[in-house]
Amino acid sequence: MILRSMKKSYNSFTEPVDLVYLWCDDKDSVWHDKMLRYAEQYFNSDDLKMFLTGRYTDHDELKISLRSVEKYLPWINKIFIVTDNQVPEWLDTNNQQIVIVNHKEIIPEKYLPTFNSNVIETYLHHIPGQSEHFLYSNDDMFVNSYLSQNFFFTNDKKPIARFRSMRHIEKSVIETSAYFKFTIKMQNWVQKRFGKKIYCEPHHNIDAYTKTICAECEKEFLKEYNICRKNRFRAENDVWRLLIYYYAIAKGMAVLKILHKIDSYLPLCEQVRNFLTHKYDMDSIYMRSDDNDIFEKIKKYNPKLFCINDMGTPEDKFCLSQLHDLFPERSVFEKKEP
Repeated sequence: MILRSMKKSYNSFTEPVDLVYLWCDDKDSVWHDKMLRYAEQYFNSDDLKMFLTGRYTDHDELKISLRSVEKYLPWINKIFIVTDNQVPEWLDTNNQQIVIVNHKEIIPEKYLPTFNSNVIETYLHHIPGQSEHFLYSNDDMFVNSYLSQNFFFTNDKKPIARFRSMRHIEKSVIETSAYFKFTIKMQNWVQKRFGKKIYCEPHHNIDAYTKTICAECEKEFLKEYNICRKNRFRAENDVWRLLIYYYAIAKGMAVLKILHKIDSYLPLCEQVRNFLTHKYDMDSIYMRSDDNDIFEKIKKYNPKLFCINDMGTPEDKFCLSQLHDLFPERSVFEKKEP
């Protein structure tokens, strides 16, 4: 099912919607020593150095992401932060919206500790007290304008799955890229079982789910899930979270929306006018922290969501300082200053 129209009836979806983050603090010596102890058994020295670059570094992105959520998603119900027995020092845990979830609360002991986000993501729907409808975000994802619940869910309560077409990507890139190899593998799993191939890649930003869809996908691919869950670090036989969307689209449980610079669901005359006037209307944009035009892109494309992926470079701290300029106001989720 492909979404053909996006009616701006902002109050038609009124179910509670929670928000889930994964978060870790690489500066926590106890956690860091534990992670290195396992990583040294898993990687050789060269691979270990490459693996650690930017992967677990915390620049307080979560703080800024929560500021954007408070500003633009005021209808969010609970905010669950999934961690390995850690709490951000600036976070006000007395806030009734905030719930810290330790890995051990949702992941069986035999799979712990895990440093593999793919593993943790297979347990998102096991969070105690979580609402049926929820959003999932990484801490490097931010909201850039007011969005209603209907941006994420249809009137009949189905998640809207945002993807980008892969048809413009060269075959040689798809065949050699580890990212696209995983993407194709997830597509093939669904095609083999349900006869439908969803040939598109995820937009890499805040996504909408239901616990029911996640649980059904887990049941359908339980063998693959359990193989993945043994991997303390990312591995070639992991399950990727996008499998859930491919499954849901194939089963008619989610609605597919292919993203463009100009919203293709607008009337054609409006699309043409927006293109000629450079009035872009992007649902989301993905950028790397070492891009030198991040904030120019945000201004030009005015995305509703944006992601700045940490590449482990000196530019990361500079990005954060500019993010503070975009969201300077302290949120209710932060401790008050002494």
